[in-house]
Amino acid sequence: MAGFSTPLGLLALASLAPLIILYILQPDPRKLEVPTLDFLPNLEDEGGSSPVLEELRRNLILLIQIAALILAAIALGAPYIDVTRSEAADETVVVLDATASMAVEDGGDTRFDLAAEHAADEVTGSTSVVVVGSSTNVVIEDGSASEAASTIEATTVTDASGNLASGISRGAALAGDDARLIVASDFSGASDWQGAVEEARAQGLAVELAQYAGGGEDNVGIVDLSFSGEQVTVEVANFGDETVTRDVEFGGQSDSLTLGAGDFGSTTFTVPSGGGTVELSPRDSFPTDDVAYVAGQPDRLDVLVVTNDENRFLLAALDSMRDVNHEVETAPVPDFDGSEYDAVVFDEVDESRLLDRTVRNARDTVGAGGGVVVVAQDDLSALEETYGDLLQVEAGNVAPGDGANVVSEEAMVRNVDFPPPEQYVEADLVDGRSLVESGSGDPLISTTDVGNGRSLYYGFMRDSSEFHNSFQYPVFWRDALYHAAGRETLTAMNRETGDTLSFAEERSVETPTGTMTASSVVMEDEGFYEADTVYSANLLDSTESEVTAPDVEETEAGETARETQEATVPFDLTPYVALAVLAFVAAEVGVLRYRGEI
Repeated sequence: MAGFSTPLGLLALASLAPLIILYILQPDPRKLEVPTLDFLPNLEDEGGSSPVLEELRRNLILLIQIAALILAAIALGAPYIDVTRSEAADETVVVLDATASMAVEDGGDTRFDLAAEHAADEVTGSTSVVVVGSSTNVVIEDGSASEAASTIEATTVTDASGNLASGISRGAALAGDDARLIVASDFSGASDWQGAVEEARAQGLAVELAQYAGGGEDNVGIVDLSFSGEQVTVEVANFGDETVTRDVEFGGQSDSLTLGAGDFGSTTFTVPSGGGTVELSPRDSFPTDDVAYVAGQPDRLDVLVVTNDENRFLLAALDSMRDVNHEVETAPVPDFDGSEYDAVVFDEVDESRLLDRTVRNARDTVGAGGGVVVVAQDDLSALEETYGDLLQVEAGNVAPGDGANVVSEEAMVRNVDFPPPEQYVEADLVDGRSLVESGSGDPLISTTDVGNGRSLYYGFMRDSSEFHNSFQYPVFWRDALYHAAGRETLTAMNRETGDTLSFAEERSVETPTGTMTASSVVMEDEGFYEADTVYSANLLDSTESEVTAPDVEETEAGETARETQEATVPFDLTPYVALAVLAFVAAEVGVLRYRGEI
């Protein structure tokens, strides 16, 4: 279909009338006799130019001017014709995968480098960008092409796993009716991204899956760290299809693991003071899981045990702890400097021999940020006044045991199986919180903050419980002493990327990428994070370390690449008609110059 956008412009055709009238009314040429020409011989016309051509030559200027005026009028009318054109939607939503597996090296670049370059090339006039890392974030919404490209170029890959399906769903929620959704990823991991793509397409969105999954076929990586006492067990997995050997080194210790295709293996090391780095060699195309950062305790824990009846089970547990120094004193205890100890344990103390000044010295330990542990005994109620606020329960009679239930997620009790005691001290919690309770709800283990430190109540009496026969007994006591002393356990100090460090108030935190001041820090990068305590963050995710992925074209969700839409749009002819007008004007000038009239 053709037409004019401004039909009133065609009124300019009326300019033809005066032009034609001027040509009609122009006078005929006058004939003049020139005497000098009489001497020239008369030559007969031998049939030169055709009369028709001669007439055309004489009126050529008129024809050129008529054509120029007609075209000028048409140009003023803004002519157009309808054409059918395939064009991409102007709105684009980019979902960019920045999870750890995108750091796999592929021909000198990483998968993320290639995906980000593609995403930056696909921006349009209105572009939103969703980045999938440890969390899903909309980094720009309805931005210009230049803004979106700059945002993508500034984005970096993280060392954390993430949820691609969540990113696709978030992108689909941002997209308008005519938008296209571009997902740039390696499509590895356990996320149900296929379902998210199908839902987006069911909404009528054009979805492009841009896969970058080169490299990583031979990946071998560290997938877990587990701690027991001062030891760490490192688990390594072979994700390739051939048997490999990897050397594992940590703090001067080393081991060698030979793993078949798809096999997992492990080795155990002692964590040195201050921690260190576990390294696999040789390394491969996915360097993120070839290294694990292990935070260790800065120095040994100093513990004082005050007792009148030594508990051989407790002392044996303390002897087994390489990172704990302990001393045993029999009450009455002479003056001691409480600030020199990280924790003081009162166990089976004779009420008549426990001095007030001993308890005051223990309060100095608490005042310095350490802790006190009070172990239950038959006559605990007689010691309440002496202990004061260091004992957070009001003790009663000894009663038959009726169960032991863990009621807290505290690390020291969360995974411990406490056998029911034969007898226990009935008690009411006065302050703090219960961690383990009897069947009747009496606290068996509880804790509270006292000034700068902490107090822990341990209600399992030595002769009325079998807990000391459990392999978990020394592990619990180590964690309990570290809790009382205000120190983190190795398990709590060593985190997975994506975890959040939270503090009671803002503080300066040294991260792998620099120093920041905040009350919470998301650990997106592998490495050490140092506040008052040193923490580590590692990927430790076998699904993310499985960096190979099937070709998306072979999956049910991978059918469509870039989708276009057919649209009938007007094609403006005005510039072309205007050029034709200029051509006729130039032709008129050329004819006049040829005739010598200008």
